Amino acid sequence: MNSNPEEVWNQLAQSRKGDGVVDVVSRSAKVETGYGSARFALGPLGEPRLLVPCAKGTSGQSLQDGPKLAVSVANYNAVTGRQLFIDVLCIDIRLNAVFAELCKEILKRLSEGEGPVAAVSGTIGDFRELLLANATDSVSRSRTAGLLGELYALRMLVAHSPEAAAAWKGPYDQRHDFRRANHAIEVKTSTRSDATRISVHGADQLLEPLHGKLALFHIRMELADQGRLSVEALFDELVHRGVDPMTLRTGLAEIGCADPRDSAWNKYKFEVQGFDAFAVGSDFPRITSKDFPGDRVPQAISRLTYELDLSAAGGFRVDDGYVNEFIEEMFQ
Repeated sequence: MNSNPEEVWNQLAQSRKGDGVVDVVSRSAKVETGYGSARFALGPLGEPRLLVPCAKGTSGQSLQDGPKLAVSVANYNAVTGRQLFIDVLCIDIRLNAVFAELCKEILKRLSEGEGPVAAVSGTIGDFRELLLANATDSVSRSRTAGLLGELYALRMLVAHSPEAAAAWKGPYDQRHDFRRANHAIEVKTSTRSDATRISVHGADQLLEPLHGKLALFHIRMELADQGRLSVEALFDELVHRGVDPMTLRTGLAEIGCADPRDSAWNKYKFEVQGFDAFAVGSDFPRITSKDFPGDRVPQAISRLTYELDLSAAGGFRVDDGYVNEFIEEMFQ
């Protein structure tokens, strides 16, 4: 199996020639289905495409498509005669990278003996959230920086354990950005090197887990034309370090980033200018639900947001040794 579908599609697009086995511009993916080899192919406008040979009489009723993905069952001329294929076509070029991951998963399932219809329909079901996510036309600088801060922190955690990606809770509206057992990390990102103030949202964002520990990471970064910090660059680095790409893509999709290579999410690039970590405990300057009668925020208060000046919390700043020990404990 070719491990890089995008490379094959690029080669096909440049040559506009396949291997001549089928009357569609295509090349074997070197994975057999029992009815022939699956094939990387191009659509009529050069779209990335996957052809999966299937049995005669296969129906497309169980194969669902959508606004960004076309799925059908079609006959094409092959050197051995007419051949039936499940034809999977990516319509939105902004999802090419996601589509490549989808194709690799289909091929993996086929290589493990799963039938063509089950492999295609099952994979599309697993990827549906990513494939149907709306591509974003514009993303603000602060929103990009916020995501980069979490990915930068994730890179720190992954250096200790590839399982760290499963602890990333920021995209899922959880209380803390990272949580594993009774350890949690909250990440705050500022876009000025001299920033000391952060915004805290809610009465429990700086409340440690029950019988647990909470660390606050403050990442300071600034815009840079050739900055090394971008969504695409961090995504690639995390995958290179062993993080499951689907876990990352699912989290990114929850945030609204359907494709880590989307130009809208990579418009702004940054360089990290500083990093501080704080041990958050009972004496840390904060507002929590425990500051109210009955340890509950009054019902009349529907939203609580406040600014915290970290320059007044210097006594709670911790060094790299503490941070490393905290992360090690987190993934024991």
